[in-house]
Amino acid sequence: MIVADATPLIVLAKLDRLALLKQGYGEVLVAPAVYDEVVDQELAKGALEVAFIQRAVEEGWMQRVQLTGGEQRLAERLVAHGRLDRGEAESLAMARTRGLRLVLDDKEGRVAAGAFSVHYLGTVGVILKAYGKGRLEHGEVVGVLGDLARVLWTVPDVITEALARARRIRIRT
Repeated sequence: MIVADATPLIVLAKLDRLALLKQGYGEVLVAPAVYDEVVDQELAKGALEVAFIQRAVEEGWMQRVQLTGGEQRLAERLVAHGRLDRGEAESLAMARTRGLRLVLDDKEGRVAAGAFSVHYLGTVGVILKAYGKGRLEHGEVVGVLGDLARVLWTVPDVITEALARARRIRIRT
């Protein structure tokens, strides 16, 4: 089980790789603000990939969950005193209190997760883990990482390092 923030969900849906989360982690928990961002707001924009996210929720492996009172209070403090948006704050609060890993790409969110000792990974990490587990072939991971650079602003060094890691994984397997 894992908690997912909005950007990885949107990006993986755009890449038609949302199933990597199901394959790698089973259940994916989504905070209310994240659900609103990835479904309601994206639907209003006419984003076609929303259908993948809605299907995942209908199938039950992705779940929109309500925050506990403690999670809500922590999220409110994170928004008021930090640089996180509501979705990142809710996701971080859920991951921390439930002892789950968090998938997020935002730099400020990663810094906050580290400060709260929440284990996290980004979209690139999800892709590399899937490759390491044999869920993607080498050519697929190269293609997905290339596509990732088109749908998510990523520092070129991140993609270069991810490709280097994929080569190292390939050598070991």
